[in-house]
This record gives sequence, structure tokens and C-alpha cells, in this order.
Amino acid sequence: MRFNSFLRTPVVAALLIAAPAAFAGDFFPLAPNNSWTYRNAQTGQEFTVRAGTPFLINGNTYYPLSGYTETKLMARVNERGVLVHYDEETGKEVQVTSFQPADGLWWQANFRQCDQEGQTAGKRSEYRGPAGYFPEALDIRYRTFSCADTGVVSEKFVEGIGMVQREVTTFAGPRKYDLVRSRIGKQLLESDNLGRFTLAIAELPETFRATLRVEAGNGAPLRLLFPTAQEYEVVVRHPNGRELFRWSEGRMFAQVETLRTISGEWTATVDIPRAIVPPDADVLYVEAWLTTAPDTPRFAATVPISLPQPAQP
Repeated sequence: MRFNSFLRTPVVAALLIAAPAAFAGDFFPLAPNNSWTYRNAQTGQEFTVRAGTPFLINGNTYYPLSGYTETKLMARVNERGVLVHYDEETGKEVQVTSFQPADGLWWQANFRQCDQEGQTAGKRSEYRGPAGYFPEALDIRYRTFSCADTGVVSEKFVEGIGMVQREVTTFAGPRKYDLVRSRIGKQLLESDNLGRFTLAIAELPETFRATLRVEAGNGAPLRLLFPTAQEYEVVVRHPNGRELFRWSEGRMFAQVETLRTISGEWTATVDIPRAIVPPDADVLYVEAWLTTAPDTPRFAATVPISLPQPAQP
């Protein structure tokens, strides 16, 4: 795919500096060098979506976008909330994905591996994964009439972050790919590398003990900046999203920037009282994250706790 030089002009540096990396309602925040990496937990297979240096084409700003579809795109999100590609040969924009809710309406999902149609849900849903918990994710589902064992089944998007999950169909069955790393402007999300972050839950007689662990590896020490003396947070939620426990509630933290340097490994433990468990819950979701400053790495994880159910009479 080529782009005629007389149609495009590199966006000047002043515009790049002034443009925000993400804004309210932006389900695909395009900016130079933004990237999103997804992994299938079963196979470890990954793929990455990247945005490149933008160009002005006929008065609109487009970003080279690779990895989202089989074809490298010249993409932008237009005023109607539709991700479009600029077709050089026709001089027109072609729809790729729509973020406009429209239950019951199917639209053409171009540039996929098979001919597919998409439908954007009108009702938001929750998402829990390596990137964290988001109660208002936007769902898009896809269908195809030409391929039985390949193609996208669904995608979930979160405002200001982008796609957080994609499900595809394969010869081996369905596969889900979750967001594990992203760079959006100055925001860096790292769920496993550049300091591996894990959350483990141990069941004790009176509590559930959550252990947060950061492994810096054998490279340079990991330097983390916190806006206050609070370095982490742990929240427990009911399956309906209701908050049952927050570790920081009732605690006081000095309102001063705090720098922590991690060489090797760092851990913290939080005891969650069993008394918070409501009788109607068969599972709880424990969310943990480091409360780092916006321009330093973000670490987050969510782990479910399965609860025993009373024996039936």
C-alpha cells in the first residue's frame, strides 16, 4: 500500500505536542508510538497493534496503524465515532470499526481475514483481565458467512485505553487475547514485563491474604514514583461490581511524592476479612494495583476467589 506524497503532509511537532493522547469517548486513542500488546493465556501467543507518525491528508489527520487488521491502515476515528481507513486509490474513507452503539444493526467490518460484519452493543458490560477491572466496556461482536474456522468473534474497548480483549475462532476452538501491555502517550501499562507484577491469594481461617509482588528481574533497578505515600491499593468486589472492601479506607497517607527503587523483588500483603463475604456470592474479585504517578509504569491484576456453596438439603 502506498500513499502519494502530494496528498499527505507530516503533522508538525507543535500539533503533536498539543494533541492529547486520549480524550473522553475515545475508544481507540491514536497518537505517535502508541501500542497495545495482547496475549492468549493458554498458548502464550501474542500480537501487537501500533500507531505510527501521523500525516495530514486532505485536512484530516491519519495514523499508520498496524496489527489491528490484516492490512496496514491509514486510520483515524472520525466525528461519528467510527474508525476509518483512507483509501488512496479512491480518495475516500472506508469503515473499519464503529464505536457507535446500534443494537440490531450490522455494519461491514472491512480488512478482516474473512468478510465480516460487526454490531456495536448499546449496553455496556464489565471487563476483568490483566489490565484491570473496567465496569463500562464497549462490546462489539462479529459474524461471517464465509469462514468457519477463522475470524474475529468479539472485541471489548475501554474509553481512553482502547481494545482490552479480542476473541477469535480457530481450528482449535475459540481463543481470547487480553491486553497485557500498552503505551498510550505517557501512560505505560505493564502487567508482566518491565517489572513482573503478580497477585496471589492464600486462604487463611479468618482472612484471605493477598500478596502483591513485583519482580524487577536481572536488569536495571525499577524506579517507581508515587504521588503520595500510598504505594498500592487492594479492592474486593461482588460479582455485580459492588465494592465490598478497600484497603486504603480509613488510612492516612502523607501527601508527598514517594520514590521506590526495586532491585530483585518487592512484596506487600493485605489481609481481607472473611466477614465481608455476602451470603449471595459464589465468587469475589480481588483487584490490586500500584498507585504510581501518571508518567511511570502502571501495574494491575485481578484474581477471582471461588467461594464454597452451602450443601443442598
